[in-house]
Amino acid sequence: MSVTFCPNISRTLSSRFQCRLQKRLYTSQKDENGTKKTNHQKIDDDDSKKNNGLLESNSARNADLLTKMCQYCYDTDRIDEKNLEQRKLVVRELQEIIHHGIDREATVCAFGSSSNGFGSKDADLDISVFDINKEVRGRVWTKAMKTSRKFEKLYYVHRARIPIVTFRHIETGIVGDVSFSNGIAIYNTLLLRRYSQIDKRVQPLVYTVKQLVKNWKICGVRGGYISSYAYTLMVIYFLQQINPPLLPSLQQFSVDSNPLPVKRAFGFNVWFYDDIESLEKVWKHWNTNTMTTGELLLLFLDFYLHRFNYEAHSVCILSPKPRKKREHNCAFELRDPFERERNLASSLSPTNASLMMRKLEDANHHLRTIPPTDVQNSCLRLKVGYC
Repeated sequence: MSVTFCPNISRTLSSRFQCRLQKRLYTSQKDENGTKKTNHQKIDDDDSKKNNGLLESNSARNADLLTKMCQYCYDTDRIDEKNLEQRKLVVRELQEIIHHGIDREATVCAFGSSSNGFGSKDADLDISVFDINKEVRGRVWTKAMKTSRKFEKLYYVHRARIPIVTFRHIETGIVGDVSFSNGIAIYNTLLLRRYSQIDKRVQPLVYTVKQLVKNWKICGVRGGYISSYAYTLMVIYFLQQINPPLLPSLQQFSVDSNPLPVKRAFGFNVWFYDDIESLEKVWKHWNTNTMTTGELLLLFLDFYLHRFNYEAHSVCILSPKPRKKREHNCAFELRDPFERERNLASSLSPTNASLMMRKLEDANHHLRTIPPTDVQNSCLRLKVGYC
């Protein structure tokens, strides 16, 4: 046996909500000459700063402070060595359970935010078990974890898209879930891990966005919003859209292969460019974007408030080019990088989509106009209510 700690149907919108959301998001903007501008434009450094107020003294001053805030979010929230060792302990104890009492040939693997470079200390620990007999999944696994007396609050969620066993590890207090043969999630983890390694600004920006949406209470599938993972994809997609881009599309990037290579696993093409160390030599946009993390945070909000075309396009990091929306009866379409038929925003209810945009608007106004006097307090207390 080996153990590895590797790095719904869309809801129909009411006509009333569609009108309200279109008025908020889809209305064409006009330039100084009165010409209509189309949504979802590539963001140019100089042009976007002029059009969106980043060159105004207050916003520019805020961007410098927000860069420090983003770094503070990253430094204080990321998984440290102690937390990492605790997570490894949980994986080892799960290994012992399956090795001694269930199946000696099975493989235990951690995935998700614990391994993809964007995990926080309080993030759930996602585990997948491979090569295990189907007969011992679910309730048998739950019983084995309970018998070990190392786990509590065990619950078998058999009606989920992917059935899981939720748990709390008694010694460390870490909560998480166990799924079975969830192979595509491993590739998602590896893909995001590579994106986190390309530029030092990526992780602080993602950590900050994830922290803020949690503070604003607009994160979580159970609450009718989108997941933390979905927000991570939104940041990556945004960083592919700015001009010059900060990130390439690793699934569409190849040095000498045309057509692109194909790697089939679990029913999907899971190939992506994996040689990050060589990317500097082969990607023409490497290190050409000089914006600070604070400026990127402001532009991230501006992009999803004013530039992204929710009516026509979907967020999909598969390609840097805008991709046409498939489901026109949903408020927001966000495609999984590998399971491309899966809309990660299908849980976003019409009411919550509108609330989400209002909170992003409030945050955008606050971050541009009210200079944080203390980076630490601003990071911990920056909520819509605080604004």
